[in-house]
Amino acid sequence: MTPRPPITRLPWYQRELARVLGRGRGEVRALQDTMALGGVLRFAVLFGVTVLVPALLLAYYAYSSIQAEELALDADLDRRADAVADQVQHDLEAGFARFERSAVDRLSQGASPLAALQDLSPYLLVAFRFESDGTLAAPFTMPVDLPLGLPTARYRSALAEGRTAEREQRWDDAVAAFELALVEAGTLEEAGQAAFSRARDLRLAGRTPEAEQAFADVYADFASARDERGFQFGDLATLARSEMALDRDPQVGVVALQDLVERLLGARWTIARPGEATIARRAVERLEGRVDADWLSRTKTRLDERRNQLFWAERLTSELPLLLNVRTLALRSEPGRFRYIERADSGTLWAVVWWNDALYAFAFDEVELVDGARDTARRATAVDPEIRAAILGPVATEGAYETVRSLAPWLPSHAIVAGPADPQGLVATKTRKRGTRIALIGVALLASAVGVVAAARLLARELDNARMKADFAANVSHELRSPITQIRLKGEALQLGLVYDAADRDAHVDAIVREAERLSRLVDNVLDFSAIERGAKKYTFRFEDLGEIVQNTVESGRNAVESSGLDIEVDVPDDLPVIWADKDAVSQVLTNLLSNAAKYGAQGGKVWISARATPDFVEVSVRDRGVGIAKADLPRIFERFYRAGDPNIRKYRGTGIGLTIVRYIVDEHGGSIRVDSAPGEGTTFTITFPQKPRTLLPPGDV
Repeated sequence: MTPRPPITRLPWYQRELARVLGRGRGEVRALQDTMALGGVLRFAVLFGVTVLVPALLLAYYAYSSIQAEELALDADLDRRADAVADQVQHDLEAGFARFERSAVDRLSQGASPLAALQDLSPYLLVAFRFESDGTLAAPFTMPVDLPLGLPTARYRSALAEGRTAEREQRWDDAVAAFELALVEAGTLEEAGQAAFSRARDLRLAGRTPEAEQAFADVYADFASARDERGFQFGDLATLARSEMALDRDPQVGVVALQDLVERLLGARWTIARPGEATIARRAVERLEGRVDADWLSRTKTRLDERRNQLFWAERLTSELPLLLNVRTLALRSEPGRFRYIERADSGTLWAVVWWNDALYAFAFDEVELVDGARDTARRATAVDPEIRAAILGPVATEGAYETVRSLAPWLPSHAIVAGPADPQGLVATKTRKRGTRIALIGVALLASAVGVVAAARLLARELDNARMKADFAANVSHELRSPITQIRLKGEALQLGLVYDAADRDAHVDAIVREAERLSRLVDNVLDFSAIERGAKKYTFRFEDLGEIVQNTVESGRNAVESSGLDIEVDVPDDLPVIWADKDAVSQVLTNLLSNAAKYGAQGGKVWISARATPDFVEVSVRDRGVGIAKADLPRIFERFYRAGDPNIRKYRGTGIGLTIVRYIVDEHGGSIRVDSAPGEGTTFTITFPQKPRTLLPPGDV
C-alpha cells in the first residue's frame, strides 16, 4: 500500500483544507478526508475557471448593457414627479396670492377684510384687527372680568325670594322682591340683574305698560352691564321690548327686531361671551315668516359666519399674544407684506399684515389647507397613475423620494413629495428586463453552482456514512473477536486439561458462559438494529412488574459489571407499579445502559440503578461516575453509529448502536429518556415509562 503523504507535501489548497478539518477530527482523519476530497476540489477549480468565470463576465456585460435604459427610465420618472410637485406648489401659491390680493384690495378701498372671510379664502377661520399698541380692535373684544364683591345679605335674600316666587308663578310677589333687591344692590351688575328681573316679571304678570317702562329704564341705566352669563342687560331689554312690540303691532315689532339684529351684527362681540350671538339668533327666529326671505337668508348666513368666527376666536385666544412679537412688529416698516406663522400644535396657520398702523391677523385651518394640497396631488397623479405624491410633515429627508419640495413660506413644516407609484413594481420591471438579457447565462450559472453544491454535499454525506459504517464494522469485529477469543482460550484449556483443580475448571466454565452471554447480547443488538432499520421489529406488550424486570436484569448483568471492577447498588421499591411493556425489550434497555455504565464508568467504582413511581409514570435511573459526556455530544449520542470524539471515550470500543436501540424501544413504549452528564463527573440515564398504555389492546403483538 502506498503510504499517505504528510500534510506538508500536499498542494496548498489541500493543506488549508486539512488544517480546517483537523480542528475537530485529528490530523489522521483530516488527512483521510482531504485526500478523498482532492478530486472534488480539482473539479471545482476547473469548473470555476472554465465555466463560472466566463459566465460571470457575460452576465456583467449583459447587465451593463441595460444601465442606459434604466437611467433613462429613472430620468423620465423624475421629470414627471417634478411636474406633479410643481402643480401642487403652484396651486398653493396661487391660492395664497388670491387671498393676499383680495385682502389688500379691500384695505385699499377702505373696506373691512374681517367680514365675508370665505370670499378671501375657503380655509379662513377668523380674522382680527389690532391697534398699533397691540389692543384688539375688531371684530371682537377681549372679555373684562366682572368686579369682585360679595352681595349684601339683604340683596341675596331679596333675590332668592324673587326667584322662588318666579318658580311658583307669583309674579306680583316676585316684582316686589326684585324691587327690594334693586334698592339693596351694591354694584351696577347687581342692580341691572334686579331691574331686568323686575321688568321681566311685570311682563309675565300682564302689567304691560309698566313692563315697557321698566325695560326702557333697564336700557337707559344698565345697557352695558352684563349678567353672570355674559348677556348685556341693554340687549336683553331691547329684545324684550321688540317682542312686546311684535305682539302689539307686528310691523313695528319686525322693524325693531331687524334693527336689533343689524346692530348686533355690526357690533364688536366679546370673546367667550355668548350673549350677542344668542340674542341675535333669538331675534332671527322671531322674524321667521314675517320678513323678506332673501333678507332672512343673508342674515342667517352672516350670523352663522359671525358665530363661527366667535367660536374660533375663543379657541385661538391664547395665540393672539404670540402674533405681537418683535418680528411681527418689525413688519410695520413694510405695509402690505404678508408674513406666515405656523402653529402646528393647534393646527393653525396665521397670516399677518400691517396696514395704516393696524395689524390684521388671519387664521387659516392648516388641516384643511393640507387636505386641499393632498386633493391637488391626487388630481395630478390621477392623470399619471405611475406617479404618487403625498404631503408630509415635518419635511421629509432628501433621498426618501425622487422629488421633495418644501411648502414654505406658507407651510414650512410640510413638503410635497413625489415619486414612482409602485417602487417595488418599478424594481420588478427593471429586474425583469435585466433578467431577460442574462436569463440563459443565469440559468446555466445557477445550474452549475447547484450541481457543485449538491455534489459536494452528497460526497460529504457519503464520506460520513462510509466512515461510520467502517467504524461500525471495525468495532463489531473487535467486539465479536474479544468474547470469541476468550471462549476459545477457555475451551481449549478445558479440552487440553490445562486446569489446576475443580475451582479453576469452574472459573473457566463461568468465563465461557459470561463471554457467551456478552456475545449473545452483541448479536442481539446487531439483529435488533437491523430489524429496526428495516421497520420489522415487533414487541409483545403486557402488564409487567417493572421492579422484577430491574432485579432480573441486574442479576443477569452483575457478573459483567463486577468483572469491570464495579459494584452495583440497587434501589427499587417493592411496591413499584406494573407497566404496559415488552419484558424482554425493557430488559434489553437496562442491559445496554448497564453495559455502558460498566464500560465508561470503571474509574467511578460503582454503578447505581434506582426506580421510583410518580402518579402517571415510573422512572428508572442508571448512574455512573465515569468519564461523562461533553455537552456538545449530548444531542447526538442516540444517533446510529455515533461515537463521541472525546479520546477518553474513544479508547473504549463500541458499536455505536446500543443507545440507538434504547431510544427506539423507549419511544415504542410511549416513554422518554433524559441524559444528565458532564465530563469527569459521570452520566445518569433516566427512563420514564407510562403506567397506562397509549391505546389499551389485548395481550399480543403490537
